[in-house]
Amino acid sequence: MSNLDTLPIEIIYQILTNLDQETILFQFGYVCKRFYSIIQTYNRYKLNFQSISKIKFHILCQRIRLENIISLTLSNDQQTPEQIKLFLSKFQIEQFTRLQSLTLIQIDEDDFHRIFQSNLSNLQSLTFSFSQEPVLQSKIFSILSSSNIRTFHFDTTLPKIIDFPWPKQSRIQTLHLSTSLSFQQVQMILSCSKQLKKLVLNDCYINESIENATIDIYPQVLSLTLHDTELDRNGCEFILSKLPSLEYFYIMGGDGLADGSFWEKIIKTILLNLKTFEFAFWGDTNIPIENSNDLESAVVSFRTSFWLEEKHWYAVCYYFRQMDNYSIYSLPISKSNINFYSNKEKILYSTRPNWTVNSLMVNKVRDMTINLTKLMNLDNKVIDSLTYPYFRKLNKLNLSVETWTLGSTDYLSVFINLFSIVELSLTFDCRTEHIFDSIDDIKYLFRQTSHLRCLTFYNYNYRIDHTRMICSIVPDHVRSLRLPVWNTDEMRMIIEHLPFLTSVRFDNMDESENLLEEFISWILEKRKGSSYRIHRNQYLNIWLFDQRIK
Repeated sequence: MSNLDTLPIEIIYQILTNLDQETILFQFGYVCKRFYSIIQTYNRYKLNFQSISKIKFHILCQRIRLENIISLTLSNDQQTPEQIKLFLSKFQIEQFTRLQSLTLIQIDEDDFHRIFQSNLSNLQSLTFSFSQEPVLQSKIFSILSSSNIRTFHFDTTLPKIIDFPWPKQSRIQTLHLSTSLSFQQVQMILSCSKQLKKLVLNDCYINESIENATIDIYPQVLSLTLHDTELDRNGCEFILSKLPSLEYFYIMGGDGLADGSFWEKIIKTILLNLKTFEFAFWGDTNIPIENSNDLESAVVSFRTSFWLEEKHWYAVCYYFRQMDNYSIYSLPISKSNINFYSNKEKILYSTRPNWTVNSLMVNKVRDMTINLTKLMNLDNKVIDSLTYPYFRKLNKLNLSVETWTLGSTDYLSVFINLFSIVELSLTFDCRTEHIFDSIDDIKYLFRQTSHLRCLTFYNYNYRIDHTRMICSIVPDHVRSLRLPVWNTDEMRMIIEHLPFLTSVRFDNMDESENLLEEFISWILEKRKGSSYRIHRNQYLNIWLFDQRIK
């Protein structure tokens, strides 16, 4: 410690840039008097209040020096309902004089406009999503005309959300949008954004023909990402013809795009500067597939000298027997969320010689969905060849369970690093008594997922009506719980038996308005300082306050 204590303050500042806010304020600052003094003057705090407990939220709000914050994330999502309004009741946003990055998740429109009544002259990055469709859409984008924002990320699935004039001479360099667009809107954005380098379109559906589009090109754009696009080949070729300077291109799309010859032509004739091409395609097969040799024909267009020798770009194709369809991914696999199937349910073929699944090939996968019962029934042997899990950075796991087979957790741990799982969803397609038979095994899974913070229970075909059983298996390292309930008695039992929770979401509420109001009054009395949000009488989110939670 003595060596660290004598380091120059510039080096300590550099160390602090690699630590999270809670470590700095709750641990580092209390090592010694010098460190406490340093954290008072450190002026590059990045405060992320998403998923935070309410007591820590209040403590951080008391300890932070507003002029030292450069990045701020506020959220009204499932784990922290009404957080943004609470934050704005404590602070004026203009007090954050050095704020460069602002993220607002599920914000209400009135709070959004309240924030942007202030002049955030230093703001360079803005990310936001709305809880409901905003009414005054034009005001949202007027922000871009009168600011220094360079990164703009608007997350929405609302149709025609940007049916407005894009600000002229936009200074945006990185743009993320999730919405349907016309070709004319795409071109309007590009023509007004002369400094735009990176464009990301999620759920990209361009809903008009290209007949009336202009012939302009936009050489400023160097990176393009199209997630879940519904573009056909003509649409892809048209957009790419406008962006001849691309150095990076990622596309995820459906049937008709998995043609290596088409992409080879595009790259050779249009994208002459392209350095990285990542893709995820899917579609239905037109030929019977029995083995990997049959599957080779589906990727033969990706096996030319252009792909293998000139570019060294490889692909892997998965064929799924039951669904009679396929997915083709570039290697390493760049898709962040995947469904995992047993070896007996799929056939695979790769254009990469001697290819095997390994951690380097799936390093970007963060979210996985598995039918655990089917997997164990078809692949009942543990994979002996693996010495370590190849999904090592997975943080979200969705498990469907019909029958919990003995050894399921050990089997999962062979190819998944369960220690890294932060969010876990369990969907039970069985009766409650069958779940009772598996309680010890489920508890064992929870012990292996010691970093688990967010737990969700689903049950579609049968009712989980034994709330005590749920209370008996939820581990105390879980902070956020989501589950279906049928009455306020079950809701009370969850709150009383799981005091370590910092947030809870109750789904499928089937109570009268009076009983629900009575429960809310009870929870606000029992856990004073809690906040809540009801969504169309379908679910109730509660952000719980308790001095015992640290």
